[in-house]
Amino acid sequence: MSEGKSKTTNCILYGCLTMVVIFIILGVAGILGARYGYKKLVGTYTSPAAAQLPAVTYTGEELQSLTNRLNAFQMAANALTNEATLKLSARDINVLIHSHDELKEARDRFFVEIEDDTIKSAVSVPLDNFGLDALKGRFLNGKAGLKVEINNGQLTVNLDSLEVNGSRVSPSFMTQLKGENLAKDVKFDAETKKMLQRVEKLAIENGELILKLKTAPEPNTSPANTNGTPAGVI
Repeated sequence: MSEGKSKTTNCILYGCLTMVVIFIILGVAGILGARYGYKKLVGTYTSPAAAQLPAVTYTGEELQSLTNRLNAFQMAANALTNEATLKLSARDINVLIHSHDELKEARDRFFVEIEDDTIKSAVSVPLDNFGLDALKGRFLNGKAGLKVEINNGQLTVNLDSLEVNGSRVSPSFMTQLKGENLAKDVKFDAETKKMLQRVEKLAIENGELILKLKTAPEPNTSPANTNGTPAGVI
C-alpha cells in the first residue's frame, strides 16, 4: 500500500469528516465576528471558561472491535475493485476522537450526537488562535447541527441549527447561513480528492453515519478494433 493511499484512507477512517466539522464550527465564530462585530461576539457568544462536555469512556474490547471494522473498510477501500461501506454511530465517532492521536486536538472540545438526519456536536473551543486580544482566554461553548453530503466528489455542509453560550443565534443570521456551503473553502490534496470522487453515499440513517465507496473507475484506454490495432492508428 502506497503512502499516499494510506494517508488518504486514514484521513477518512480517523476523522477527515469530523475534522471538517471542527473547521466549520471554528469558522462560525469568525463569521459571527465579521457580521456582528467582535465586541458583541465576546459579550454575547463567548465565555471565560470551558464548558464541561460528557465524558467518553470505552473498554479495550470495544476499541478493538471498532478498529477491526475500520481496518476491514480500509482494506476494501484500498483494493479499489471492491465497494466499501463504513457505518459509524455517534459513540463510534466519540471513541475515535478520544482514542486516536490524529484527533487529539478535538479531545475535551467536541462531543458528537446524531439526531434524525443531522450530526450535532456540543463544542467548547478556545478562541486564542484567532489572534484578537478580545478573544484571549475566551471559549466558544455551544451546540451546532450540521447536514453533510458528498455529490460528485464535492463536500457540502449546511448549518441546520446553532446554539452558542446557551442562546440560539438570531433567526436572521440562521436564514443567511443555512443557504451557504460552509465547506466551500476546505482544501483537500489530490489523493483525498480522488477518494471523495469514489463516495457513492454519505448519509445519516438509523442513528448512524454511513459512508459507502464505489469501485474505482477503470483507467482510460483507447478502444481497439477487431484486429487488435488501437482505433485511429493505421
